Amino acid sequence: MTRIAQHIHDGNWEALTLALSQMTNSEFRRNESVVRKTLSDVDSDLFWQAYLHLLQYRHQAFLTCILSIRRSAGKEAVSFSSDAAKETAAWIHANIPESAVKIARMALPLIGDETRAEAMLSLLCEDRWGEWCDVLAKEDSALAYYLLFKALRHADNHQLARRMCLTLIGRGSDMAFNMANIIKVYFGLDDIRSNFAIHIEPYELNYLETSFDNFSHFLQGKRPKI
Repeated sequence: MTRIAQHIHDGNWEALTLALSQMTNSEFRRNESVVRKTLSDVDSDLFWQAYLHLLQYRHQAFLTCILSIRRSAGKEAVSFSSDAAKETAAWIHANIPESAVKIARMALPLIGDETRAEAMLSLLCEDRWGEWCDVLAKEDSALAYYLLFKALRHADNHQLARRMCLTLIGRGSDMAFNMANIIKVYFGLDDIRSNFAIHIEPYELNYLETSFDNFSHFLQGKRPKI
């Protein structure tokens, strides 16, 4: 185990900071990958404690260490609701608030579970629904679009819904186009003109809310399961 990895495993942040500060630029760059590899192997609290100290030391270099959750994102190895996670998020919001959305965008594709994805967004974007939508609209997946739909319902903001609809129309993928259709019909955006492949009947809108399964059927251009 390298010296850097040992400091992280020991939770010795003073020694970690000292070791990093004594490195040349080339040594620092080489050790960035060591840090990321080490973070992928630690438990949840140690991950967040280490991530916080790395961001405090040099956030420009270590922002992407959130990608270290890749190996554990599908499991419950990293919690987004723990005290350690909340402490890290509080520091981000207080010191580098513009980075919260960047971190959320990097983390989202690694999480394939609705509950954990919502916990991550709640942690980093809190209840700022515009930020939720901006993060989710970047990801062309059924889960991201379902969460986008839920975020727009929470926001209840006609202009935000319109902006998301136009953004998705411009993307060009079949799923994005179907999502734009859902937003247009559900939120009554009658001023938006586009030739959607599937027509959603008013009575079918209730089925969008019932389950991810029904919602994903619409995204695939299919009728809902009634």
